[in-house]
Amino acid sequence: MLTVPQAARRVGKDPETVRRWIRSGRLRSERVGTQHLVRAEEVDAMVDDATMRLPAAWLRTDSGEPMPDWERLVRDGRRSH
Repeated sequence: MLTVPQAARRVGKDPETVRRWIRSGRLRSERVGTQHLVRAEEVDAMVDDATMRLPAAWLRTDSGEPMPDWERLVRDGRRSH
């Protein structure tokens, strides 16, 4: 069983995103005291789930070229400062 922050680190998301998944019913949890615990297998299944993938239209620019890796470009730009 994983806590919400552990599950978030596992899937590379913000803990609030995992909490939203729990509130919406997309991810089952067990409440222990004030914490939600989720099964590691279910968290891993969320990553493999098609709902986690970007729509095909978002992977290409309007001209049909592959979308730039914006995350890498922003990180490189921040390092250069």
